Amino acid sequence: TDAAAVLTAREIGAQRILKATKVHGVYNSDPNKKLRKGKRLRMYKTIPHMQLVRKKLGIFDLDAVAKAATRPKINILVFNGFRQGHLLAALQEKSGGSYTIIGEKRKS
Repeated sequence: TDAAAVLTAREIGAQRILKATKVHGVYNSDPNKKLRKGKRLRMYKTIPHMQLVRKKLGIFDLDAVAKAATRPKINILVFNGFRQGHLLAALQEKSGGSYTIIGEKRKS
């Protein structure tokens, strides 16, 4: 479904995709798994498409992320779909909101 979302977004000229998940954004490790001793869980506010692919962070299909990185680039906003207010914060790209942008933060 991630690949279909990217292809559809490209077809209709969308600038971003919204991905509702069970977690607040993209982390350096799976937040649902126990971390190795000494490793800290860190959520990215913004992460470039290809950095996410290189790190193999599994929140979104990696081939689809690579396709979203081609021109014109499509940002992917990852947020917790089960928390009230998180969709609006992601849509408005509010600072302090609990979401991650895969791509580039829009200039205000």
